Amino acid sequence: SSTPAFWLALLLLMVFSVWLGWLPVGLSVPIGVEAGSITLADRLYHAILPALTLSITGVANIALHTREKMIDVMESEYVLFARARGESRRSIVLRHGLRNVALPAITLQFASISEIIGGSYAKGLAANEDSLLTVKHGDITTTINGDKTTSTEFVVGGSKVAGGAGANLKTGNISLTITGGTFGKEGKTNDYELVMGGNYLKASTGDVSVNNTATAENITVNISGGKFDTSVTGGSVAHVYGSGDKKQVLSVTDASTSVNITNGTFRQSSSTGQGAIELDPSIIGGGLALVTGTQGTAISTINGNTRVTINGENVDIKDKVLGGSLAQGKGAKVTIGKEGGTSTSAVVVENVNSVGDLVGGNMTEDNRTMEAKDVTATLHGNSSVTVKAGKVEGDIIGGSYARNAGTVTTNGNTSVVFNAANSPTVSQAEYIVGGDKVLSNGTATGEITGTSSVTINNDASVTTGAVVGGSFRECPAYTLLYQFSPKD
Repeated sequence: SSTPAFWLALLLLMVFSVWLGWLPVGLSVPIGVEAGSITLADRLYHAILPALTLSITGVANIALHTREKMIDVMESEYVLFARARGESRRSIVLRHGLRNVALPAITLQFASISEIIGGSYAKGLAANEDSLLTVKHGDITTTINGDKTTSTEFVVGGSKVAGGAGANLKTGNISLTITGGTFGKEGKTNDYELVMGGNYLKASTGDVSVNNTATAENITVNISGGKFDTSVTGGSVAHVYGSGDKKQVLSVTDASTSVNITNGTFRQSSSTGQGAIELDPSIIGGGLALVTGTQGTAISTINGNTRVTINGENVDIKDKVLGGSLAQGKGAKVTIGKEGGTSTSAVVVENVNSVGDLVGGNMTEDNRTMEAKDVTATLHGNSSVTVKAGKVEGDIIGGSYARNAGTVTTNGNTSVVFNAANSPTVSQAEYIVGGDKVLSNGTATGEITGTSSVTINNDASVTTGAVVGGSFRECPAYTLLYQFSPKD
């Protein structure tokens, strides 16, 4: 089931097309034949190898699931009664076994969906007299009631625009609710994967130049179950990719974002290839500005607040939880709040089985050789992490995080608070940092204009690591500006 489809396709081409010469090497119709002369048999002949490849890669899960169901049926009481009546094994399998396992197998076959979009999908649009189409929506509500047999790789709570001259989006409130299912694939994958609450703008630098925008009101993501082998972001996403020479500009704006998690297991997106999405955090409370190509500009703006709330003793999050937004790649920029405002970016852990790093503010990430100004994250207001119960197995950062590259700025205060209602434990944290954290041998920088602090109330346990009321830096290139109040 984990065999890459492209690898299997190449193998089948070598055997059946190159070595044996039974099937065509490519194309959907014979070469040099007029369209009117192409028969259905010609099309089926050229479709054999593609259909065979996809069938082989998809049959493993169905076969295992069908076998498990058949074992359950053969051990059931009505099969035992049929045996007592003297029915043969062949008769039992045909009359009782196949009838009961057929429907689950068919359900599983059609339960895998590549992409779910709550709103509209505009693809490959052309500009009309230098003007773009504007796609308008009221409120959008998407609910995914999945189970262990259902899976999807990409979820967009709002609308999506990709290719061509694009379009501008205007959306009301967006609500995405997930109660179960499997999202993304384990380990590295060639398919791009992500679960997002807001809109999605995507453009390739090999396509025509675009300057697209998307706006949304309040966005809420509620997750009460599921297996996530992909990152979850609460807000909208601007994604520029490719190795072309076109300068793409994508900008997404949300009023506020909120991610609420009460159950489920979570990992991060880890895909390769063109248009790949490979992220460090598992959960992003705000938006995502992503530039994976050679050039381009991706901007994410949250005008109000961002928040991640975790409250479930069965919640397992392997990687980072980010209260704010993520800027990744040269030309990526994220902003929360308005200049002079008092927006908040927060992570609140009411209870959790296990979680990795907790970051209250924003995050920048990319190559260490980049300049600090190439990727930026700004918060006009305060950021915080509050832990009340559960097990934290990573660092806790009240401010923002610059990883390898970028500039993180907080025009306000940052804090970490252990309000230990049920004695939370921090078993493996290297650092508990009230301010920013910057890890880089390059030019990453951080700035906090207000105060930073760590407060521990009641019985909280920190078994390893250091508690730092201010900020943490790894290299001399780091520049940090902050001030302390007397109580700090």
